[in-house]
Amino acid sequence: MLVTLTPPPRIPYHGDLRFELDGLSMVADSYYFELDHPAGAPGGMVAVIASLRALLEQWRTSVEALEDGANVVLPFAYSDQHTGVIVVTRRGEGLEVAPGFTYVEGWAHYPSDLPSFHERTPAVTRDDTRKIAVSRSTFLEAIDQSLENLPAPH
Repeated sequence: MLVTLTPPPRIPYHGDLRFELDGLSMVADSYYFELDHPAGAPGGMVAVIASLRALLEQWRTSVEALEDGANVVLPFAYSDQHTGVIVVTRRGEGLEVAPGFTYVEGWAHYPSDLPSFHERTPAVTRDDTRKIAVSRSTFLEAIDQSLENLPAPH
């Protein structure tokens, strides 16, 4: 599983997004996803799901288009002071996947607008001590599974 959305029972929009892949994990808040209203989605969980779906679809397109030796920065954890990211580098049919962050504030871009994030991202700090290697097909299949398993909007 790549990305899951599990709303916590007490505090909505906090600690409810998880990225998990082959031992690498990150936790994020869906708060900034709720502020994003792609394609006219209303607020609340409908906006969160629509925004997360748009982000994952853009992740898939970006990883599919990734050329050998190139990397792409995929935003995930939107915060007031920074954005937590996943840095994906293609190595043949494999991928190196490392967590990281950039000082682009989470409120400065919407999850559904990946091109806007890439325009604003001057530098990324990677944590190569947590880097993993996976096949490209495994990563893409995990995105597909994540999209299939998104909860139905309420």
